[in-house]
Amino acid sequence: MTLIEFFEESVAENLCSSLLHMPDRVIFIGHNKKTMQRHVERYRRFFSDKGKDIEFIIKSVSKNSVESIIAAFESILSEYDDCVFDLTGGDDLYIFGAGIISERYRAKNIQMHYINIRTGVIYDCDLDGEKPLSEHPLAYSFEDNVRLYGGKVLFDDSSVLGTHHWDMSAEFIKDLWAMWEICRADCTEWNTQADAFAIAESNREPGGDALVTSASRSAMNWHWRQASRYSKPFNYRIVNKLLNKGLLRQFEFDNSKDVYIEYKSEQVKDCLLKSGLLLELIVYAAALEAREADGTPTYNSVLTGVHIDWNGEDDGDADEGAEAEKATYAYGNEVDAAMMHGMVPVFVSCKNGRVPSEELYKLQSVAQKFGGKYAKKVLIAPRIDEVENLAPVAAFAERCREMGISLIVDIENRDHEAVVKLVKELWNHSFIPNIALN
Repeated sequence: MTLIEFFEESVAENLCSSLLHMPDRVIFIGHNKKTMQRHVERYRRFFSDKGKDIEFIIKSVSKNSVESIIAAFESILSEYDDCVFDLTGGDDLYIFGAGIISERYRAKNIQMHYINIRTGVIYDCDLDGEKPLSEHPLAYSFEDNVRLYGGKVLFDDSSVLGTHHWDMSAEFIKDLWAMWEICRADCTEWNTQADAFAIAESNREPGGDALVTSASRSAMNWHWRQASRYSKPFNYRIVNKLLNKGLLRQFEFDNSKDVYIEYKSEQVKDCLLKSGLLLELIVYAAALEAREADGTPTYNSVLTGVHIDWNGEDDGDADEGAEAEKATYAYGNEVDAAMMHGMVPVFVSCKNGRVPSEELYKLQSVAQKFGGKYAKKVLIAPRIDEVENLAPVAAFAERCREMGISLIVDIENRDHEAVVKLVKELWNHSFIPNIALN
């Protein structure tokens, strides 16, 4: 099969039919030869890594000349007799030219189709009544998605700052939801308690069991005051619940004793030392759990704490403006949670505490760079009343709407089942969260 594609900046539109058919060759029609060459090299590597040897060919045309476009089509048809047109992307003149070709060469019964990227539905556009069958899943991983846009997901087994592979065992998932029930009762108190655990850890006596934190009482109190904290460092409502759930094995700080904390596991300890981490992992766990009506996973790829090298495999040949974009995002080169619903990427920012005023622009930048027009952007912020720089909450919410960012402010009101139900719908562009702001 020879697949004729109208080149777009959207990776999903360029590759959906190639994933569907795995053709012998793909011919891209477009006007920017340099950009097409850069994309095609990525596509060739992508399919080669999957054991598919697809020939990619570029044909440059004048985007404002239907004559040039039709001439390119006719040249291809004269050379290959197995052509299929993908009408999913492309400028209007390309679609118009394909219509002329369809009529002019009606006797050849040239196949044409369109794919809805979000739903995966395939539409027959040549009126022969034969809809192409989905031979292969229209899906790829989030890591592949980033690579196809010229970046690279970094992992902590090969980079100092990298994406961590969590052990999502049944026991740890149970622990996550137990912690969530404690946290959601008062996110502010949870964050304060996490800060106290972190200060104790920073003053931990060296050596010994990694799950045990032992620190002097005086050092703990001094650092707590230095952090401008005037209350007692440990909230016994939270500590006792953690003990009752077995998330803490032992805790001592009363009666002038030094600090002694024994955690259940390394992963539980990580969650208790970093205030915002639990919300990220709850979204991650919910995305892994979400299922469609037929039992298939809603998301074919899910990551959390995703670190991205913006230039990735394209060093020395970055997209125009990529360096400026990378510099813009350099202060927060991490996506809290990321997932793929087929070919639709979802970028989620989780802020369990104060929301930095620049957070919207960070989210917008990374989603635009690595998702384009099909990317779904979500900000989960239960403490939206604490936007930095005292930005009015209503104005902040309106800015989210203007930037196409779904703002979720009530996740702390949702239990396990409700959180999974919410996260299941994040990919859906028709999904509008219920926002009630004073």
